[in-house]
Amino acid sequence: VDYVDKSDKSFTPTIDVNNYYHHHCGSGGDKENVNNHHLDPNIPSYNNVKKNIDLFHHFFQKQSLNFNIYECNQYQNYDFKNYRQSASAQTFLKISEIAEKDNDVDGCIQKYMEVDELTPSSNFLIEDSFFIEIMDCSTLTQKDIETSMRPFLVSIENNSLELWVAVTKLNNNQFNWINIWPSEQTRNDFMQDWVNSSASGKLANELGQDLFCNNHKTYSFN
Repeated sequence: VDYVDKSDKSFTPTIDVNNYYHHHCGSGGDKENVNNHHLDPNIPSYNNVKKNIDLFHHFFQKQSLNFNIYECNQYQNYDFKNYRQSASAQTFLKISEIAEKDNDVDGCIQKYMEVDELTPSSNFLIEDSFFIEIMDCSTLTQKDIETSMRPFLVSIENNSLELWVAVTKLNNNQFNWINIWPSEQTRNDFMQDWVNSSASGKLANELGQDLFCNNHKTYSFN
């Protein structure tokens, strides 16, 4: 699977997980299309969710995938074979199952990540367009990442959200959290509804006890 970034539409605020899902909302968004989400205002607490975790954990066979992203400072005519490309031809991305960091390219900054998916792969990962968020995060407790994120993962399942989530391996309490949506509009519609729900505050409090995230970047592939 391959894809690309749209840096010119990136925004990089500092994000405390306590505030992100409660307050952070992308621009635009038509609230009419959010009704299929019907967010459950009673997102379960970690203790209530715990008994359902085993079923969720075995719901799918997790994959490890590899992300190669190039952010270039000018138009590139380099042959980025099997890469998706941004409209500006300055950002390029490839997702694959092969653990291989691609070669350096002059004039480009490369980011390579080995990620573990936390939700099942979705068809939109191989479509022509989707929207990616990448956050730099740190853990605040001794819990493993998946345990810390379980309330969020269960809320995705409970609300039937079309959202793919993955994380990098923990390195000195630091990791990357990746969300992939079918489109930027899908994310904006969801966030507009989400910030007005009581569920956002409950979930943000649970996540904020274990995680802190900042340097939020977005990539749009059309």
